[in-house]
Amino acid sequence: MNNILFVDDDVLPTEYYLRALKLRGWEVKHTQHTDEAIVAWQSCQPLVLILDLMMPPGRAFEDVDTSDGLTTGVFVYRR
Repeated sequence: MNNILFVDDDVLPTEYYLRALKLRGWEVKHTQHTDEAIVAWQSCQPLVLILDLMMPPGRAFEDVDTSDGLTTGVFVYRR
C-alpha cells in the first residue's frame, strides 16, 4: 500500500499537493495538528512522511520550547 502522512496546518497549498499525490496513485492521510499527526503516525505507519516544520505545538509539545512554533515539526519527527 502506498501510504503518505502529510502534516501541514496551511490548508490552501496543502490541497494542491494532496490532489497531485492522489492523482499519482498515493494513498494520503492529512492532518493539520501535531497531536493528530502523532496518533496518525502510530496507527497507519506510512512509507513517507511529509512534515511542515512551523506549526502550533499542540498539547503534545505545550511544555517544550518550540520557538513559538518555528521548530514544532522537528519535535514531531523526533517523537
